[in-house]
Amino acid sequence: MSSAVSVITATVPDRQHLLLEAIACVEAQTSPVAEHYIGIDTNRKGGAFIKNGLIDMVQTEWVQILDDDDILMPHHIERLLKEAVDGVDVVYSYAKGENYSGWYNVPFSPDKLFENNNISHNALVRKSLFDKIGKFGTEYGYDWTFWCRAVAAGATFVCIPEVTWEYRLSPNWIHESHQSYGYLVTKEMVRKIEQEYRDNIAEKKFLQPINPDQVTAIAKKLKRS
Repeated sequence: MSSAVSVITATVPDRQHLLLEAIACVEAQTSPVAEHYIGIDTNRKGGAFIKNGLIDMVQTEWVQILDDDDILMPHHIERLLKEAVDGVDVVYSYAKGENYSGWYNVPFSPDKLFENNNISHNALVRKSLFDKIGKFGTEYGYDWTFWCRAVAAGATFVCIPEVTWEYRLSPNWIHESHQSYGYLVTKEMVRKIEQEYRDNIAEKKFLQPINPDQVTAIAKKLKRS
């Protein structure tokens, strides 16, 4: 039986123990996976850079993103695929985990997304969406800005209010986009994407994709100011 899904995982050399567990959870999926592409960031170029290279390798209709320190429950891909029908671009679900307060466990809302990133980074994404709007930017908060660009381009999101993966966080974990400077840069990027999104709606324009290069340019301009 062929599969419409490939999994991508970015990692670094000193996280082999976590990577092995991520590989095992993919092998345990009840729905077959075509390939599990793994990229090791030996030069510390960042998760977005590695993921973008892996996305280029994918030949299937759907891309399942999996961070190396998270665990997909055995039914995760099978459950998400049930919602991956024609017209849907992104499918994601709820998570559980220690030190995790549940910020991804909320229904999909563009308004809420523009306030804070509440879409799982371990989402199932239609490959053609990357072709349409570009892949991840390489600045802070690249997953958040990607989801916002997708919304602005008219992508359809489906949120499954069921726990299908485990979010593993250390007690002292702080995401780069939650740090003071990084968060301000990311927030300004998102604000500009939101403004274009709302302008297009107000003017009843066809929503045009926002190129990741535009997002990166915003961040670089903010750094210089």
